[in-house]
This record gives sequence, structure tokens and C-alpha cells, in this order.
Amino acid sequence: MSANLVRAQVALLKDAARAKQMGRYFKTGPAST
Repeated sequence: MSANLVRAQVALLKDAARAKQMGRYFKTGPAST
């Protein structure tokens, strides 16, 4: 397994986690946090 592939996968996972957090933030709104 190449290091580039691993790095790309990690970046994807981080991106997905960030998107999920952002989605939750926008869904609930700033007031509830």
C-alpha cells in the first residue's frame, strides 16, 4: 500500500468528519451550542 494512498484516505476521513460536524452545526444552529 503506497503512502500517498494512505494519506489520501486519511484526508478523506478528516474531510468527512469535518463535513459531519459542520452539518450538525448548521442543523442545530449557533444558538444551541
